[in-house]
Amino acid sequence: MIVPRELICQVTPSDLGTPEFKEFARNWTPEKLFWDAASCLKTVETSREHIASKAIKGPDGKWKGWYFAMKSGAATELLWIYVRPDLRGSGIARLLLEDLLAFCLQDRDTNSVFLEVRVSNTAAIKLYESSGFKKISRRSGYYSNGEDALVYQKDL
Repeated sequence: MIVPRELICQVTPSDLGTPEFKEFARNWTPEKLFWDAASCLKTVETSREHIASKAIKGPDGKWKGWYFAMKSGAATELLWIYVRPDLRGSGIARLLLEDLLAFCLQDRDTNSVFLEVRVSNTAAIKLYESSGFKKISRRSGYYSNGEDALVYQKDL
C-alpha cells in the first residue's frame, strides 16, 4: 500500500471529538496501556508546550495512523505513532515518522528527538533504528503492565 504524503493532515481538537476519531482511538486504548483520546484532547487544549499532532486520513474519511509529539526546550518527545492494526507494515508509520522529523528539522531550536518504545515492539524498534535513532537507556517496569521501555534518541 502506498500512502500519498498529501494525506498527512494536522489533527485539531475538533478532530479528536468526532465519532470517527473516537472509533479510531478505541482500537489503541483497550488495555489502557497509554493515553486515551480524552487525555490527548486535554493535552492539546491545555498544553503550553508546542505540540505536533498529525495523522493520515484516507479519502474514505477513515483515520489510518497518527503521531503525537511535544517540544520542550531543544528536544521533541515522540509520545507515539499509532497505525491501525489492519494497516501495519504498509509504510504509514515510516511516513509519519519522516513527517515528524521534517517538522523538527524546520524548527532550528530543536536539536534532538526522544521516544520510549516497548521492548516487545520489534517492528517499531526496527523502524526507529533504521531511521537513525540510537538506544540510550532502558526503563524497567515503565508501562502499566510492568513491561520495560527502551529510550531512543536521534540528534538532528
